[in-house]
Amino acid sequence: FKKAPPIPAITAPKKVSRKALEQCARVIREEEDVLILLGGKTLRESSLEWAGKLASRCDVGLITEFATARTQRGAGRVHVPRMPYVVDVALEATKRFKHAILVNTKSPVAFFAYPNKPSLLLAKDCQIHTLATVAEDGPQALIELAVMLGAENAEIQRQSPDLPKMPSGKLDSDTISAVVANVLPEGVIVSDESISMGRNLLDFTKGCPPHDWLFITGGSIGQGMPLATGAAVACRDRPVLSLSGDGSAMYTLQSLWTQAREQLNVTTVIYANRSYAILHGELRNVGAQPGKNTRRLFDLENPNLNWVEMACGMGVEGVRVETAEELHRAMSYGLSTPGPYLIEAIC
Repeated sequence: FKKAPPIPAITAPKKVSRKALEQCARVIREEEDVLILLGGKTLRESSLEWAGKLASRCDVGLITEFATARTQRGAGRVHVPRMPYVVDVALEATKRFKHAILVNTKSPVAFFAYPNKPSLLLAKDCQIHTLATVAEDGPQALIELAVMLGAENAEIQRQSPDLPKMPSGKLDSDTISAVVANVLPEGVIVSDESISMGRNLLDFTKGCPPHDWLFITGGSIGQGMPLATGAAVACRDRPVLSLSGDGSAMYTLQSLWTQAREQLNVTTVIYANRSYAILHGELRNVGAQPGKNTRRLFDLENPNLNWVEMACGMGVEGVRVETAEELHRAMSYGLSTPGPYLIEAIC
């Protein structure tokens, strides 16, 4: 057998060029309505503070890319809104900006080529500038840009503690998000694959105790449960909350067995809406009318999935809930009890 090649060494990111720094500094000094779009490691707490200094001192807007790997957020940290998924909402959020500065990300584009809608999620006349490519040292570039603009001692606007009112009654997108916000403990790692049912989660949870939020890679589904499993292996001293749509979870439900085998501290909430709701939404976005066969392919019924029994078969304790009160009790139990636990939320 031939020897396998050595594992490539992890190299440090490239330093940002002086030219890029000076160009972006000039844009911020001389132009109005500047937006800084953040991605990659600039979404860690220390880099967000430097971005916050720039926003405070230079009156620039901040936004993150949609598909972020890891964001450190919560009360006491700098809150930066996420680029919306829906094209019209994203364009509304960015329409006033005439300049966009990219840091460890690329130009924001829509997921699909929708009829009669632009792909670029910025105003038509917005000029795009790159401070740091995805291969360059974005965190260091933010520091150097802030120093160059005299923002190193600027006051930072931090997110204040703020929890929504605890809801009651039947479960839907809003009630689940409000319950999640009310039970998140400090230091929790959230693996978010809630897709269409969780679009409002970030707004509901921005004032929760400090935590890490992990997203899936773009538009693929099935990553959420393995991602939660890996986070629990890496950080055994921290609770992990896995939020997953039922359709997404079907791709990788064997993660539950690994969680049981390794006794990982993962609480999984399944959004059991019995549907690939994201696909129904995308059909509407392109003006299509689903027929009987399309609906049958997109719905998860006949038979219904029984997540509690599937979890039991993998060695994981589970419970089915239908109200906000039941979900609150189940999540409180799961997040405070060592080992894996699954909650099937009927919504």
